[in-house]
Amino acid sequence: TAEFGRVRVGIGRPEPGEAAAERVLAEAVPEESVALADAVARAAGAVCCIILEGPGPAMNRYNVRPRPATDASA
Repeated sequence: TAEFGRVRVGIGRPEPGEAAAERVLAEAVPEESVALADAVARAAGAVCCIILEGPGPAMNRYNVRPRPATDASA
């Protein structure tokens, strides 16, 4: 078998009682559109990094949980 790389994009967890396949195949709700756009941009950056720098640097840079946004006005 040939080995190949993959870039996984998180979609969140299914709601209790919801099958994962239903979650993956469902249309994104408007509240998710910003997070989805960010995830796609991040995945594209990871792919470019894999191509240009290799999988090791890409994993170190992109295989981290993003920090939650903080309120700068607080």
